Amino acid sequence: MNESKISVRYAKALLSLAKEQKILTEIRENVTALTNFIDTTPGLKYLFEIPIIKSSQKHEIINKSFKNAFHPVMLSFLDLIIKNKREPYLSLILLAFTDLFKKDNMIRSVVLTTPKPASSSIKKIIKNYISKEFDFKIELTEKVNDKLIGGFILRIEDQQINASVSNHLNRIKNELLSI
Repeated sequence: MNESKISVRYAKALLSLAKEQKILTEIRENVTALTNFIDTTPGLKYLFEIPIIKSSQKHEIINKSFKNAFHPVMLSFLDLIIKNKREPYLSLILLAFTDLFKKDNMIRSVVLTTPKPASSSIKKIIKNYISKEFDFKIELTEKVNDKLIGGFILRIEDQQINASVSNHLNRIKNELLSI
């Protein structure tokens, strides 16, 4: 069975269970926290990927690390993944869950790139405008790129609006060179 089928099946199962038990918000928060923890703790990723470490040890580590932080359903789900030897797919499962959750709740990912951190009022204006204009909820992520002279780059999933000063200067330069 290929990786994407495995990750989507487990993600769908977790999403379905969370909806059924009306704990979707809590499970989403747990998935986000675990994803961030895996991304910032390289050793944890290797813990899941190394088959030498016994399942019982992995269960113990998970329970000690997350018992007070995660919902019991999330802990049971992690135990199931370990029991079925699907730990190497955990990151993909979490990613698939997040994608399914966003699709289910009509949430789109938006990335705002600016030369310096944008104020909360600017972010709010952008969120409100995009939500009204495109009729969907957004999850705004901000990136800072000090190479931008000014302006911004806005990426809505696979579409990009480049309103940066550097982009305008490059466009002018190319037009002048083509004359």
